[in-house]
Amino acid sequence: MELSFLAFLIAVGFLIKSLNILSYRLSVPYTLLCFFSLWIGLLFLPHSISPRMISLFGWFTLILALVFLVIEQVYYLLQWLGRSLSFKTGGSKKLPKELGEVLSALEQLASKRTGALIVIERKQPLDPFIRKAVTFDAEIKADVLISIFHTSSPLHDGALVISKGRIKAMRVILPLTEQLQIASGFGTRHRSALGMSEKTDAIILVSSEERGTMSIAFRGKLMQGVSREKLHELFHTALRGKDLSSE
Repeated sequence: MELSFLAFLIAVGFLIKSLNILSYRLSVPYTLLCFFSLWIGLLFLPHSISPRMISLFGWFTLILALVFLVIEQVYYLLQWLGRSLSFKTGGSKKLPKELGEVLSALEQLASKRTGALIVIERKQPLDPFIRKAVTFDAEIKADVLISIFHTSSPLHDGALVISKGRIKAMRVILPLTEQLQIASGFGTRHRSALGMSEKTDAIILVSSEERGTMSIAFRGKLMQGVSREKLHELFHTALRGKDLSSE
């Protein structure tokens, strides 16, 4: 009796934990685990629950799992569509307000020779790269970005990630480029920007504290030391998903 009751309590614990996860992000595997645990818990209980009820609960678990699977796929599809639409600029040269704030901040940081590394998420989620970073959620303002990268700020090291028009994470460690033949000619920020552009479809902006210049990386290509006008041109090119070398 004690063992069966303990098994049932553990199963209920899985259910509560799963519902807590589902409150902010869908998790089909965890949900399946919790309902399977409940089912096992019911099997351990004495004859207070009929076999028919246990069978019905098993079918209910299977149907619910399929429903959650469909919901999760729809959820990620809507996320993908949202990111695609938010970066669709067409033939217009006018940037969304928040992206204009990013470029304005980068220009000011470069003029003050303050190092900065800003990653802008496009279609590919960047969650695997920010698991050990400082998570954040704030509106994008030029003065906020400048204060974050100020040398006196404890958050200025590493990269800052922007997702869905919001600041998402700071102090993010990016992968270095694997292009050994050119790696020695770049600083750590530029090598990180290039490395990130090789592994994701993100747009990476760099401000150099040594030279006071601006750079942009996209799809394994780094354009270093570009002017303000050229940066805006290349930024529009990357937003449209085109290679920087096409400009």
